[in-house]
Amino acid sequence: MKSIIPVGCLIFAIFVGCSNVQTSKSVGLTIEQTLIATQAQDGTINPVENAEFQKGDAFSFVLMNVSGFKKGENGLNKFDMDIAVFDPDGNKVYEKKELLNGGYEADLPNNVAASPSVDFTIGPDYPAGKYKITVDIYDKIGTGKASASRNFVVL
Repeated sequence: MKSIIPVGCLIFAIFVGCSNVQTSKSVGLTIEQTLIATQAQDGTINPVENAEFQKGDAFSFVLMNVSGFKKGENGLNKFDMDIAVFDPDGNKVYEKKELLNGGYEADLPNNVAASPSVDFTIGPDYPAGKYKITVDIYDKIGTGKASASRNFVVL
């Protein structure tokens, strides 16, 4: 696997659960689990049990063990991700497509992406309340895609 870690795609060796609500749906790809994590100043990744944040805080939404990717003729897998954030009233307040600029390409062991993630920083104009973050991950070679959501709270 390449050692390149594109913006929005961190590779972790973490496998823990979180207590906040999660949902997912998939066609061709499977997400084993999701978690929300923060990064300490020393670079340590810390899963959070209670997804409560202040304005300006940053966190990562991590998809664990995403499987079902297809390999291209070059023997590599390729995937990309989208993000959407919804406010307490269900309005979409943030959206970005193709976070990996057309796709992250690598030879994924067993066609599994261990822990792709999306980073998000809470803006200063986000009112307090419960929000939902949704991440879509999709195979750029095959037709597989999966979506996962988690709630977080802005205090």
